[in-house]
Amino acid sequence: MSSVSRATFAAATAVTAVAITASPAAAWAGGPVSANAGTPISIQMGTYPLITCPFSALNGTINAGGMLNITTATFNACTFSGSPPVTVTAHYLPWSGLLNGGSATLNGVRLSLLIDVGNPILCGYSGNLTGTYTGTASPVTASFSNTFTKVTGPLFCSSTITFSSTYVLTGSGL
Repeated sequence: MSSVSRATFAAATAVTAVAITASPAAAWAGGPVSANAGTPISIQMGTYPLITCPFSALNGTINAGGMLNITTATFNACTFSGSPPVTVTAHYLPWSGLLNGGSATLNGVRLSLLIDVGNPILCGYSGNLTGTYTGTASPVTASFSNTFTKVTGPLFCSSTITFSSTYVLTGSGL
């Protein structure tokens, strides 16, 4: 084999190796994103009955690299094992997060739970949501199940809660 042929063969082999090992970076369109609960949100507060929120929505933006900025979060029609009503409120917004490589995160999530049991009880919790997502364009489904730590509240408030959710994300940013 001539030296020119060997050089051409080596160059072609190197290009082929790069083409096989390189993969494109995940990219989102960038822009507005909304998320609605695909299933009721569940909040397990220690050994107490389950808190469920059938309606929850998140709104914000995502950039091309998958960075999330959640500016509003609502939880509606929440109940403590069917009754009494529970008011779940989001605090310290915006929450930052990331959708990248099948992993989903929301950081700095703070929630208060106001449980109306005659004398209302207010419990505050903080944590991060980590989970997975499927989809590469709108709609994208993200699922989370994480433990939050109590930051305020009386003894009735459990020291931790488990927050479980599945959100369906839509919008021109995806």
